[in-house]
This record gives sequence, C-alpha cells and structure tokens, in this order.
Amino acid sequence: MKKILVLFKKSDWKKDYIPDEKYRFSYEYFYNKCAEKGIEIYRASFGWYDFRKKIFRHAWKFNIDNQNWERVADIVPDLIFDKVKHNAESYSKTELINSKYKFFNSLEFTKIIDNKIVTSMLFSEWSKKCIVINSQEELKASLEQIQTEMAVLKPTNESGGNGVIIGKKEEILNVVGRNKKMLNNFILQEFIDSSAGIPGITIGIHDLRLVLINKKIVYSYIRKPAKGSYLANLAQGGTKDIIDIRKLPRSLDEIVKRAHDIFSSFKSKIYTIDVMFDQSERPFVIELNSMPGAHFEAGQESARKFFYDNLLEVFLDELN
Repeated sequence: MKKILVLFKKSDWKKDYIPDEKYRFSYEYFYNKCAEKGIEIYRASFGWYDFRKKIFRHAWKFNIDNQNWERVADIVPDLIFDKVKHNAESYSKTELINSKYKFFNSLEFTKIIDNKIVTSMLFSEWSKKCIVINSQEELKASLEQIQTEMAVLKPTNESGGNGVIIGKKEEILNVVGRNKKMLNNFILQEFIDSSAGIPGITIGIHDLRLVLINKKIVYSYIRKPAKGSYLANLAQGGTKDIIDIRKLPRSLDEIVKRAHDIFSSFKSKIYTIDVMFDQSERPFVIELNSMPGAHFEAGQESARKFFYDNLLEVFLDELN
C-alpha cells in the first residue's frame, strides 16, 4: 500500500483526534475510495515530525476495517498532501520536511497562490490595486487614495476571512486604532459592490469560488455572507451553494485561461479562484487559495464524487 500523509497545523498529540463533523462525511468517503486503489491516508501535524530521523513520530489513520480513527507511529509517507495554514514558522518547518519528502501542492506553488499581493499582480486586469500597509500612518495616507466610500483591509497571507476588515474609511481607522499592533503586512483595496449578483445565476452580495485541479474546474459554489456581514467565508458564517459549472458566466473564461497559462510550470496542483461581479457584471479576482476545503453535505454526492475522483487521479499520478 502507498502512503499519503495529510499535513496540517500544530496539534496536541495527547488529545483524541476527531475531524470536524462537517468534514468527516467527505473525508471518510474519500479515504475509503483511496483504499480501493491501494492508498493509505494518514493525518499528522508538522510538529510531529522527527527532524533527526526524518520520519513522522505520530499520525492518525482512518481504519478502513472498523471505520474508526487510530493512533499510529513512525510513518514514512510516499507523498505529503500539504494542508498547513502557512506562516513564517510553518514554512521553515515544511521546507525542511520537503527536503526529504515530495509535496502536493509544491511549496513553491503554495507561496505564489497564497500571497494576495503577488496574485493581484498576476491577475492585474481583473484585480483592484493593492496598497501594502504596515502602519497606521500608512493606512491613513493610503485611505485617501481609495475612490470608493468603503474599503477592504486584509492580511497578505491569511485565509478564511481572518483579520479582514470591510467598512467605511472612518470605521476601518477606528477598528485599527483600537488595536495598534494589528498592522503587519496588510493590503488595502477599494470595495467591490457585488450586490447585483452573478449574471444568470443569483442576485445579492456574494463571491464565487472556482475549484481547479490541474486544468479542470472540478466544482464551483457561491458563498453568501450572513445578514449584516460582507464576509462570505464559511468560517465567518457564510453559506455555500454548489452550482453547475456549465452555467458559469463566459466572462470567467479569460481568467481561467490566464491561470492555466501562468501556472503551467507546475505539473500537479489544486487551488481556487475567488471572484466577485460588480454592478456592471464585470468579474474581479478577489484572491486565490492553495488549500480548498472539501466540505460536501448530504444531497451533494454528485459534486463530491466528481471532485474526489479527480483528486484521486492526481494522487495516483503523483505516486507513480
């Protein structure tokens, strides 16, 4: 059996491991599919890696026979599926692990995708200008350059809506003023009024996520924020509605083509493109993400199967 290890953030090995309930439905389905193809899946924190022996001292394994999670030791994987939410510390550790083990996605790809400044330049035709902010003084001066009444301030390398502030300029200054240490490598952008919705699909404030594996859009969904919020991330209370990829607006074709061209050097990859449409139905790239969640609910079995069939195909290719 080939071994794939799903690598995640710091975690306490002494605690029992129970995946978030909303993800178990999908994870365990996929791990059973992998077992049918001769692949064992393990999950481990980068903190459980023994840098001297170059093995993972601890890991969790989903036991196919009894359908339970169990502790295992001394794992030497054939491939690492990187799901770490990266920062300076995790990058330094994972780079050392990568010197011994093959990663999917590659760390080089992840660093490009997860940097909002870099991706705004790569997709400049469909992006609002980013102004780098590292102090309150820079923020105050830069807000004067913003043409919209509202603005967006967010960290360069965070995901899930963490640290994002959306509001009127005075509101942003007030929030930052109450937390003087919060600004470190943030970006400031003009606000996109997405209340007109997505052409031919929906109305109302939204963002649209395209999930790609290699050159294929494997599924797509609309995220809408909770009432009174502009943040549509699921981690911030947003809702998720899967849509038929055949119904995606044709105006997205050039964005997807650009992504294929830019990232063609990377053989295997999984990532997302998040898009909003303004009042004139013009699409804007909000950000990219190298580690899309795989949350499917009952009634979404068809989308789940298509997504995981394509991911399994990549795993098999990477293991050969």
